[in-house]
Amino acid sequence: RVMGCGSIGVLNWVLLCRGASASDPLFLEIKGARPSCWRPGAAEHRGREVAEATQRLQTWADPFLGWTTLRGQPCLMRQWSDHKASIEPAMLAGPGLTEYGALCGMVLAKAQARTGDPARLAGYAGRGDKLDLALAAFAKTYAGQAEADWKAFKAAIGRGDLEAVDA
Repeated sequence: RVMGCGSIGVLNWVLLCRGASASDPLFLEIKGARPSCWRPGAAEHRGREVAEATQRLQTWADPFLGWTTLRGQPCLMRQWSDHKASIEPAMLAGPGLTEYGALCGMVLAKAQARTGDPARLAGYAGRGDKLDLALAAFAKTYAGQAEADWKAFKAAIGRGDLEAVDA
């Protein structure tokens, strides 16, 4: 099973565990953990390194997140679930569009938020201003792209390529 372009050629298992009955399933993913391109050969167990970094940096980490070794290969283990969803465009009329936009904003903000250990993050960032300058440059570029996208969107409406409807 290919989980993404970084998973091609990596051993990957989905394990079905059952609770009190067949209607109480738990799916676990066990995925081979490749050496880091940032620190090749530095980790004693790459699966452990990935799991611990995830627990440190993410707002919420899967309670089943862990590591193991299978067939002599370090692996990461986590709960497997498909969080993909869709919405019918007809539902995005009136207040539905506003509510959907607010929900997308909350999900994006939560996904970007990190509540890691401040001392560890400060140690990683260092004392210089390189990180500050890089973040400021990224923010400026991101804002410029958002503005360019908005202008292109309005121009497409003006040309008739897109239809704008006041809901």
